Amino acid sequence: MVWADDRVQRRFKGRIYRITLGLDVRSRAAIAAKVAEANRFITGDTTVFEDADLAAPT
Repeated sequence: MVWADDRVQRRFKGRIYRITLGLDVRSRAAIAAKVAEANRFITGDTTVFEDADLAAPT
């Protein structure tokens, strides 16, 4: 729903990526892996975090 909001679309000028988390993505580590995968796709950064807390923004 956030993605479809016109204010969000204008603010980010189409640079919005939708990421689907399936039922199998439940643990913090699995979520961190999914975020890292999306980050690699978008930026090319290949940083891998062993700890899910390190992958989260502060």
